[in-house]
Amino acid sequence: MRYVFLLFLALSAHAAEIPRVALHWKGEAQWYSFLKGALGEENLYLFDAPAQEPEVGWAEWGRRNQIDLVIFVLSRKSRTEYVLEYRLLETISDRVLASGSWNAREPSIRALVESFWAPLKEVVRAQLREMVGANILVRAAPGTLVFGLTDEVVSVPEDGEIPVPVRVPGVYSFRATHPDLRPRRVTFPALNNGAVIQIDQRPHRFLSLELGSLMGVFPYLAARYHFFSDRLWVGLGLQQYLWGLYLKAGDTDPSQPAPPSSFPMLIPYVTAGYFFMDADEPLRIFMMLDLGPRFYISPIVFLDPLGAFQTSLGVGVEWRVWSELSIRLSLKIDHLFSLAQETELLYAIKKSQGPVFALPLGVIQFPLLIGGLSWSF
Repeated sequence: MRYVFLLFLALSAHAAEIPRVALHWKGEAQWYSFLKGALGEENLYLFDAPAQEPEVGWAEWGRRNQIDLVIFVLSRKSRTEYVLEYRLLETISDRVLASGSWNAREPSIRALVESFWAPLKEVVRAQLREMVGANILVRAAPGTLVFGLTDEVVSVPEDGEIPVPVRVPGVYSFRATHPDLRPRRVTFPALNNGAVIQIDQRPHRFLSLELGSLMGVFPYLAARYHFFSDRLWVGLGLQQYLWGLYLKAGDTDPSQPAPPSSFPMLIPYVTAGYFFMDADEPLRIFMMLDLGPRFYISPIVFLDPLGAFQTSLGVGVEWRVWSELSIRLSLKIDHLFSLAQETELLYAIKKSQGPVFALPLGVIQFPLLIGGLSWSF
């Protein structure tokens, strides 16, 4: 099976070896389409370069966008003829491969189509011949799929390595995925034939611990088990109201910090959630659902007679600030379950704490902001 796949890659090698070229033009606006048409006859992929130089510079911009060459062409008019200047920049080395100019009288439409750009085409054609086809060796876990390195998806066979035809020199950005391993995004400069790409892969996180606070006041703790390529989680959490700290001054003396707040309540809960993005995205949106009983401790432990159970539905975002450390922020809506005769009293109490509305079996309280730090294992 591996040899069949290698044969397929060989047949499609020409696509992987076609250089990517960006064109930057300053001159007669109506000439630009003719220039693109002339260069488009060569064996290359042609793209429009930005009108202004990027902040990172042309070479870095090209590397980030997998551009092999940037062609700069400037047209200016003298008294009787036009002067056309060109420069070819190799992005991987930030080196000018060729530069020059030629003079020409104002061309006709036929000349623009057929011969006007011949001096530039000869230079471009000569430089493309210098960029030769080669093979790079990709090493990764068996079963890894590599996207973006060639026009087709590359599948790593059982021995963990596979040669891939590319054009060198060149910069290639690709994404590697595996069902049991974290996805990776890699940018690799291929300088010569036989270059080796070693894709370092780690298992998906299976456990995360989060410490945070509800509305910046009451701390909570949650532990989650992650599965399905880190798209789903289930877990346990504990929201406590025994101790909290308001981040504002006291009501009686604004110069003094408010004392710690305390309510005799604990809410252990089960939690489940789903990430909408893959695990290699630095910013991931998720949806979550929590369910748990509300316990009073005063001094014995008993269920809250006004709202014995609580369900929470929320959406949030997880921002990975380090390989194992993330910041999580979410907004949630709480439903406090109660019987009909207690709903009115519960509504009156919660109304003083924020926006609520009553239902036949409890009240809805929203929105509540929670956030914390999550450590992955």
